[in-house]
Amino acid sequence: MLISKVSQTNFCGKIIDVHVHTGHWDKQNEGKPNGTEPYTTGDIFERADKVKQDGDTISKIIISNLDCIKEENGKPLLDEIKGNEKLLAECKKDARMAVLAVCQPKNGNVDNIKNLFKHHPKGFVGLKFHPLMSGLDASDIKYVPYLEFAQKKHLPCLFHSQVNVDNNSGQLLNDNISVADPAKIYQSARKAPKAPVILGHMGAGWGQAHSKAVDILVESIEKGDANLYADISWVDFKDPEKPNVIAAIKRLMNTQKGDKTDRLLFGTDAPIAEYSTDKDLYARVVRETKAAIRKNFGDKADELIEKIFYKNADNLFFSQKPASKVKTGAIIAGGLVVLGGILWALKDKFSSAETNKE
Repeated sequence: MLISKVSQTNFCGKIIDVHVHTGHWDKQNEGKPNGTEPYTTGDIFERADKVKQDGDTISKIIISNLDCIKEENGKPLLDEIKGNEKLLAECKKDARMAVLAVCQPKNGNVDNIKNLFKHHPKGFVGLKFHPLMSGLDASDIKYVPYLEFAQKKHLPCLFHSQVNVDNNSGQLLNDNISVADPAKIYQSARKAPKAPVILGHMGAGWGQAHSKAVDILVESIEKGDANLYADISWVDFKDPEKPNVIAAIKRLMNTQKGDKTDRLLFGTDAPIAEYSTDKDLYARVVRETKAAIRKNFGDKADELIEKIFYKNADNLFFSQKPASKVKTGAIIAGGLVVLGGILWALKDKFSSAETNKE
């Protein structure tokens, strides 16, 4: 990242967006009349690449297929195999695109996902869940086999999270808990505590919803009983001051376990809803979020920006190795050390024998 000493302007920041989509969303798709056309990867880049005007570059976008999420007559438009393979084939044309395999615990089976990874070992970078659209409570036991598979393979799991709030007052509706409530996602995540689980939209809704999601995120960090993250898609997207993003950063900087800002990820949910109708929104959200971080965090801002927009996601999705491989590597390395010690001892013994002969 190159920084101007005078203006503190970011000239070449890399961006990884962990939350974008292709496919059909609703019958009256914004910008796609009557739902006759799906959102495409071209729709995403038409908006995302506008960050170039501020000197930024899209390094990766992490995509999931809405056709595996959107349901008609109680079933997704496409199943776990067809929908995920369709998107994977489309994304091979651009190295910037990485794919999440959408999971359907209500209608599908974890064996479908296992077979996808078997037949496409380098194809998918994680899993995607949408409790709200499926109507399957995020605490349901049907999620557990998927999370256990994710834990085994060290696959990040992106959940749509949403706290029910009153749209007029912004108050939490505790008598009508969302099936995608962060607390319910946390409950399932604890059953596979090493699986990286991302609270998409950081609880969605208003300020109290975001605060609840951050409370749960921090609780999981301090208790060490789940491996939770959060993305900031839709958070404060209309507010240039980004108060909930800033509050989340401050909380994560000061947990009982130290600075845990590595748990916060940039995402947008593009190109649906307002991102469809306002093609400049993507670049504006990036610009305003960076400006708000600079305003609030002084000399720590550049590091935070790089972490939230790039490093955290790069480490989570593209740099870390599955635990099994790390363990295997450690065993091999340890064996080499032991073997080296044995050979050295034999060398000393042989040398002593030769000396005695003389």
